[in-house]
Amino acid sequence: MRRVEQLLGWQVWEFDHDAGTPEERAEVERLRQDFTRHRFQRKESQDLLLRMQ
Repeated sequence: MRRVEQLLGWQVWEFDHDAGTPEERAEVERLRQDFTRHRFQRKESQDLLLRMQ
């Protein structure tokens, strides 16, 4: 685990697996898998989870 001083200026997200409706959770999982699959091919920002909120 990183010390707090090392995280200064970073965005730290906490993921709650039980939040949202079943449909929203399925969409989040789809977005996570899509990011993992394409993270080295796509140069654009991968902030789809942020936009979904």
